[in-house]
Amino acid sequence: MSGTVLSAKKTLLWVVAVVALTMIVLVNIYDVPVLGFIGFTEEATLESLSFQCSNAKPRVKQITEPFSALLVQTCGNIIDRVRQFNAALSSIRIRKLKTHVKTVDWNISSPENLTLLAEWKDDFFQALSNYTQVTLVILPWLRKFNESANDWSSLRDASNLPIQEYYESTASDPLCKWIETPGMVGFSFDVINNWTCNRNTTKAALPQSISLLALNAKPPYKHYYDPSIFPKSFFTNFPSVLYSLYIVESGFITGDGNVYINNAKIVPYACYPDAKLNPPRDVHKFPIYDEVFVITQSYAYHNYHRLAENIPRLAVLVDFLNRNPSVRIHAYETHPRTAQYLTMLGINVSRIVTGNCRAEVVYLPRASMCCLQNFLETQFLSRSLRRYAKKNLSPIVRNKIIVIRRSNFRYFANQTVIENVVREAAKDYNLTYETFCDNPLPSISQTMRLFNSAVMVVAPHGAGLANVVYSDPGTFVIEGVCNSPVAFLFFQRTALVLGHRYHGVPSIDGGCYLKDIRDSVVGAVTIKPSVINETVRTYLNFLASINFTFSSSSELIL
Repeated sequence: MSGTVLSAKKTLLWVVAVVALTMIVLVNIYDVPVLGFIGFTEEATLESLSFQCSNAKPRVKQITEPFSALLVQTCGNIIDRVRQFNAALSSIRIRKLKTHVKTVDWNISSPENLTLLAEWKDDFFQALSNYTQVTLVILPWLRKFNESANDWSSLRDASNLPIQEYYESTASDPLCKWIETPGMVGFSFDVINNWTCNRNTTKAALPQSISLLALNAKPPYKHYYDPSIFPKSFFTNFPSVLYSLYIVESGFITGDGNVYINNAKIVPYACYPDAKLNPPRDVHKFPIYDEVFVITQSYAYHNYHRLAENIPRLAVLVDFLNRNPSVRIHAYETHPRTAQYLTMLGINVSRIVTGNCRAEVVYLPRASMCCLQNFLETQFLSRSLRRYAKKNLSPIVRNKIIVIRRSNFRYFANQTVIENVVREAAKDYNLTYETFCDNPLPSISQTMRLFNSAVMVVAPHGAGLANVVYSDPGTFVIEGVCNSPVAFLFFQRTALVLGHRYHGVPSIDGGCYLKDIRDSVVGAVTIKPSVINETVRTYLNFLASINFTFSSSSELIL
């Protein structure tokens, strides 16, 4: 008996030692305490989505009401929280792969037997809960102890966003009047701005907290999500979900980034989402991969949508993807620029797959909303690309005013005169003037280096303004906006999300809208050079009066 007891003790000690060694290895791999992830089976409720830290250790909690999800509860600043979220996702992946059974039945039901799971619907998370093939993973909003939404300020919060300081957008009339009038600006930016507009450029130069509405807003588009006004909660509540990801087993990925399972179609809220239940044919001919991470969204062949909507879907989960190199990346195309962005993020381009395919496990991050960029993904992408620029490109001095010169359409009608007045303003304030031309289009490295040196960017409406993702927070963006009814304010949102200052100047005399071409934005942007000159100098005068230095930053650099 004593020999048996002794043997059992030795076995127990051996097991404990192996477990301890495994935990140490996992801590080294994932940079998080493994003990924090024991709580997979714990239940929580909706109140746990937006939570307060009571334990420094990260935990994964299962909730079942009002929908089924895994909550990754992490504490600390947002850089650490995202790092821990990536580690948790790697642990969830291991667990998922252990329980996943290789797919035998690769079939999609007929359209009449399919259910649409639309990300723009208010009950989307609840709808996902009806499908065991889908696991919802959430990084929740982190509240301070006893903090209410009324008391919250991004200026004091480093736990939810990398950038703390934001600036109220401004505009000149009649653009302000259009924003304040229902139906006068495109893509519902009147609703998104709550029909309010600030004309005081000096006020807008001062940092402030981001609004709850800006954090909660989603694009109202006819036939999809189309409220006459946002719900009251958008103005008064924290966004309970900071980030979400859908893990889909036995999924069919379409060339435009939608995912089918046997009896449903998951459609992210991207540009003009395909809500038709029209499953692809010949699915048995699709290549099969073990694991695929989807970044594909519509219009990815355009530079703006590629940089502003597709690539940001990688940004929050770069650590996860680099730790798990066997996971393929589904992109719309193998365009050299797509490949270069992946390389800059440390991801091997050989992992890219395109077109229709099947995957045993699909990782589907929430969509980058159409022309209304998400805060977390966009800020993380900007942070990663700017860090890359400062590390790998020649020393960059932030001292430039840039004017974008478009060569085809939506160019400044009086481009040369505008360039001259901006050049003179730059000279008067001891800044350097540069012109960014799109013909030929500079390389990503050249573009990145130029825009990372910017203190101000002046441009007509167009994809070149997407390059302010390379600019440090606080950069001034002055946009020549198309005239109503195509006064699109995409870059107002871009500037806001990136912590830039923004002023919109409307086109006059017909501008870039041509009535004989449906939904056209192909004409010229006509703006008086004197208006550009006054706006540029107003900003520079204000900054000179407060002895502002462009090296300052409100960003979390950890």
